[in-house]
Amino acid sequence: MSSPKPAHFVVVPQAMWGHVRPILQLSLNLVTLHPHLHLTLLLAPSVKPRVEQELKSLGLSLPKGDASESETIMDRVQIIDCISNDFHLPEVWHPATMLEEAINYGATLPAFIKLLYGGGADEKVQGVVNKWTGIEPTAVMFDSFQHFVPAVVKGVVSSLGRAVPHLLAFGPSNAVSVFHMFASEKSGGLFEKVIRLANEEMAKGMDSVAAYDKYAFVTDGSVSPLPGLPTKYDFPLFATIGLPPGTFSALAPSYYSARDEAVTGFVLPTNEELEPVAVAALEQELGKKVYMTGLQFADNIWNGGKPSLIGGDADDERVLSFLDRMKEKHGSKSVCYVSFGSLFFPILRPELIH
Repeated sequence: MSSPKPAHFVVVPQAMWGHVRPILQLSLNLVTLHPHLHLTLLLAPSVKPRVEQELKSLGLSLPKGDASESETIMDRVQIIDCISNDFHLPEVWHPATMLEEAINYGATLPAFIKLLYGGGADEKVQGVVNKWTGIEPTAVMFDSFQHFVPAVVKGVVSSLGRAVPHLLAFGPSNAVSVFHMFASEKSGGLFEKVIRLANEEMAKGMDSVAAYDKYAFVTDGSVSPLPGLPTKYDFPLFATIGLPPGTFSALAPSYYSARDEAVTGFVLPTNEELEPVAVAALEQELGKKVYMTGLQFADNIWNGGKPSLIGGDADDERVLSFLDRMKEKHGSKSVCYVSFGSLFFPILRPELIH
């Protein structure tokens, strides 16, 4: 039986670690499972160090070209800084910089997508050479908030006379959360509702950024009948970490890209068995397949191993030390982990934790 021909999988993540890590783990597992698969990660510079640290903690590192070493999956992975040469990270990171980086990333992405379809090894973008010359992208998986990706990919392949590759949206959450964001307003969706309200304000003369910011994280006490959950009142969506103006106006178009006909599926790294009603409702709402991949970790983690703390900080040490003490004191499976999310951890509303 002949081996599958080489395939090229391109990943376009969102520059937030809670978004990058699950799509990275899924991508590495796909490369591990499929020896013919080649992976390109188009990273923003703010998250590249965390990705490299994660690879080291898993015992992986980018190859140094030593032919005497046995091949590893990293021989089929290339990491590209998708940013212009004139963008420089500040020494102190702040929310406004995140938005500046995101804008630069989106503006630079078309050149790098074109590079991945390029014909010659001498072709470069920002000094970067495509390692997978001759293996055109087979599929592009993009974070669902990177709403510009379908238009960018379609524009590039159209200019080159190529066919549109498989486009897959990725959401680092469960199905009912994605439904809450991307469903239509009549079905209880958030984004279309905010878009409508913002458009009404803009029709009255309000600036677009201000209009979206006005309705980004508000509640009106309405009932939200989300699929698979008990009917409840909408929850106050108050971000406790400050966001730069314009953040929600930059995310809102994701409502439309999720419905782009070129996007053939949605990938979620959680378990369908836990929310079958929500998965079915999301597929019906979006009109495309939802792939529930389950939680993604390396084999050694599933087998009881712990990632090493290469480059870890004091918080990492403190958390793992706590977990070790609880395991020793109370036994395995004695800690319940709840993630509120980076922007919504209730540091200003501790009563929510209690």
